[in-house]
Amino acid sequence: MKTRILLLSLAAVAIAVPSWAATSFTDNFDSGVSNANWEVVSGNTLYNIFVGDNAHAFGTQSAKQVNSDPYIYYMRTKPGVIDSITLLGSQTMSASCWVYDDLSWTANSQPSGQPVGGGMMLLDPAVSDLFQINVNSTAAGAGGYANWNWRSLNDGTHDTGIARTQGWHYLTITIGANTSTTGDAKFYIDNVLAGQAMRKNNNAMNQLRLGISFKTYNPFWYDNVSVVPEPSSVLALGGALVGFAGLIRRKK
Repeated sequence: MKTRILLLSLAAVAIAVPSWAATSFTDNFDSGVSNANWEVVSGNTLYNIFVGDNAHAFGTQSAKQVNSDPYIYYMRTKPGVIDSITLLGSQTMSASCWVYDDLSWTANSQPSGQPVGGGMMLLDPAVSDLFQINVNSTAAGAGGYANWNWRSLNDGTHDTGIARTQGWHYLTITIGANTSTTGDAKFYIDNVLAGQAMRKNNNAMNQLRLGISFKTYNPFWYDNVSVVPEPSSVLALGGALVGFAGLIRRKK
């Protein structure tokens, strides 16, 4: 009887854990930039999202962030495109994309007052927490024109020390459940750990933004975007259930 109750309790816990898809969201932009997935961030009065472009792409097309003045050029996923998941225990999720920097604007080649900005941000729609890898020439004390930065709402913007180079770069932001400690979020550039940050809350991080919230004079291209939940605690629980069931069978 006790065995049956314990098995039922474990099963109930398993059901209570949120359902995790293998991949929450992907976009390779091969058919262009879809209005079904993306919308402009407020501040761009032209209401234009990125454009499909084949100058640099892994497939047919990528999403190009064009030079923009005086409008910001920044797009975000529409509500409901990314699953709303509250991370628990050791669960994590990762946002990643490839970004092509043509390095057309640098500190040496750029006229004064013409900023450079681009990158990827994972956040909750209320903007009560955010995590970003970016190029931001306007950020005082950060990488300026030369280096990549990482940014969080809790920790501000920091120079990664990783230099911008012409070509494709792989950006990844991985977050776990909020423990209010450094390491809740990790930033990777070309699979190298570039920084760590602290979460402010445990809200579901279900919005992805590409670009940056000011006018920019350096184009960037984005491809193979994905947001992937990694249900480590769910898998662990599943393994525990299987192991316990095996133990019961052996006892019988």
